[in-house]
This record gives sequence, C-alpha cells and structure tokens, in this order.
Amino acid sequence: MTITINKDQYEALSSLALQGATDENSKFRVAKFLEEIEKANDIKRYFLNIRWQDARSKMPPTETFPRVWPPELSGNLTRFDRPIAKSDVTTYVGAQATAPVGIMVTSDHAGTYGWSKIDDYFRG
Repeated sequence: MTITINKDQYEALSSLALQGATDENSKFRVAKFLEEIEKANDIKRYFLNIRWQDARSKMPPTETFPRVWPPELSGNLTRFDRPIAKSDVTTYVGAQATAPVGIMVTSDHAGTYGWSKIDDYFRG
C-alpha cells in the first residue's frame, strides 16, 4: 500500500511525531524513522533544539544540563526550505523569553549531545 501526503501534511505529521516523543529513546527512534522517509523521498530537514537561561531568574537547583531543563526555557525549530540561520534562532527565542542569555543549540533530536553556544554553532 502507498500513502501520499503533501508537503504541508508531512511537515505537520513529522512535527507532531517529534513532539509526541517524550523520552530520549523515543525521540531517537522517531528521528531515525523520519530520516528514512526523508531519504527515500529526497526531503531535507533542518532541525535545532534550543535552550537558554533567563537573566532575570536563577535556574532551579534540580536542573542538570543537558538531561533536565525547564520546558519554558527550551524549544526547537524545524525547516524544510533552507538551513536554519542564527537570526531564526534569535527571533524564536526573543518571542519566547523576556531576558534570554546563554542560548545553546544542538541538532540532536533527543537534546542530549552536541550542545554549542549559538555564536560557536553559527561561526563561519
């Protein structure tokens, strides 16, 4: 059986699938499954997990980077049309936070590995 969906439907479905993955293992499995679909259909996904701190408040002592981070200080971006730019990240964080500092990004869907400071990631 073959199922056909348009680009907008695929973007929505993949976004929902990634949001529904709640632990590191399920995030990894969903990301790998989507990569297989994208490879077979010549689709390029650009993804970044994003975390920041708030200059106006202290981090709770129970937060341990990168495994435990307040959901209100994190998010992600996905694009299919072009690579994610630094301005995309700063615009996103600016819309979510009032005093963001220490912005970090990773392309790891599980948000466990590869965290870089925003300036280091987009250097070059």
